[in-house]
Amino acid sequence: MGISVIDGDALGRSAPETQMTSFIGHGVSLTPMPLIDYEGNVVIVQEAPEPTYPDQLGRWVVTNGGGMGANNHYPMSGLQAKDAVVPNTITHALELGRTVLSARQEGSDPVAAATEALGGVLLFTGSIVRMEEAKKMGFFYTLVDLQGTGRNEGLTAQLVIKNETMLLSLHGAIRAIFPDLVCMLEPGTGRGVMSVELAEGKALALVAVRCHERLREALRSEVGASAFSPARYGYPDLQYQPIEELVEEFR
Repeated sequence: MGISVIDGDALGRSAPETQMTSFIGHGVSLTPMPLIDYEGNVVIVQEAPEPTYPDQLGRWVVTNGGGMGANNHYPMSGLQAKDAVVPNTITHALELGRTVLSARQEGSDPVAAATEALGGVLLFTGSIVRMEEAKKMGFFYTLVDLQGTGRNEGLTAQLVIKNETMLLSLHGAIRAIFPDLVCMLEPGTGRGVMSVELAEGKALALVAVRCHERLREALRSEVGASAFSPARYGYPDLQYQPIEELVEEFR
């Protein structure tokens, strides 16, 4: 369309809450944040001492204003963006898609191709045997239990999802903590599976991927630690550990 766009974003993955970005740990303020809901109500969060407050208010506005809305946030200069953005994410997404499509066309394993392109590790393949789901304040919470198949026969996995994957445990031991990424892929096609598609009996391949270093830099700041805290998805006693410390294959 001839419109310029920055080849990068604030995560390199998806996340459920507004404050969960690389920006917030690199000196970029989330506020002022204007919001408008489906009914036309306008709210502006001018300042917020706690990084989680704008998102909490925004969810209230949207859920009470027709279930749909829009906002704008993280005003910054070009120089700040260069220092804070997770770079090349559009390019990487396009390359990943082409890699998966090529693997399908060539008859090779698209999950293996995606795993290599992501620099990840295939941790588990299995089928969903149980799900617990709940809607709360604009979020869709899901607890997913899986039973292993193939090389994982007899083993189990559990995913904690808050719109997106937050936590992965294998055989009762934690193996990936947000913002490190767990990709839910469809075996045989390598297609990414959205959380709303999950159902008992569905087969998944779980690929773990390191998050970008700029997210880890954000986590090391006081505001970033609060913004990304596991308390946001129900685990206040849990602390982030890099996936390299939890998964031997990354070492």
